[in-house]
Amino acid sequence: MSLINIALDGPAGSGKSTVGKIVSLRLSYDYLDTGMIYRGIAWWLSAMGWEESIDITGLISNLEIISWIEPGFCRIIINGIEPPSDKLYSREISDLSSKISAYGEIRDIVNKVIKILAGEKGTVVEGRDIGSVVLPQAEVKIFLTASNEELARRRYMDFQKMGETVSYETVLAEIVGRNIRDSNREIAPLKMASDAIHIDSTNLKIQEVVDKILTIVNDRLSRCFTGLPG
Repeated sequence: MSLINIALDGPAGSGKSTVGKIVSLRLSYDYLDTGMIYRGIAWWLSAMGWEESIDITGLISNLEIISWIEPGFCRIIINGIEPPSDKLYSREISDLSSKISAYGEIRDIVNKVIKILAGEKGTVVEGRDIGSVVLPQAEVKIFLTASNEELARRRYMDFQKMGETVSYETVLAEIVGRNIRDSNREIAPLKMASDAIHIDSTNLKIQEVVDKILTIVNDRLSRCFTGLPG
């Protein structure tokens, strides 16, 4: 069977990680969470005491990123250290990862890793600009969204499970702020590729979103296999 790459983009809280993992398992495709790479770099920079007023060039000049991917699983190691998951998905690192993703030097490093890992195809790659910038030749491009209120509700529940004390209103404000920042940055902003398929997951269950994506993927695979265009 032909192998393809699937670009799964969308804002924070849209469900990309959960859906991406399930889709990759159903297809036996590797799963690459590009946000985890940015979070890993943000965690490392934070541990090094970096602040926005400090030139980032020297700190990232010898950055070593190792990522293992397989169906439903992605692991990241930064300069020989695997970031602890409780730190990786904290509010602090979430905010910092959004800020550093605006740096062209960091995006260049991350994009090289992504292109190597997805080079053999058969990969579900989730992020914010995968279909529009990083892998524009991906055979399937999905742009997953939800209302700001639903995005905040999901992220609020995640924080509750991690034991972080934060109000829903604060999470909503952070979600709106982050998505505005990501959508308006000069380099590789969050936006839907012209040939991507939009799925609004506000009122959909996880399995419903997965089924929609698998239907799209299976149609594309059948076209690849038969040589049909599109």
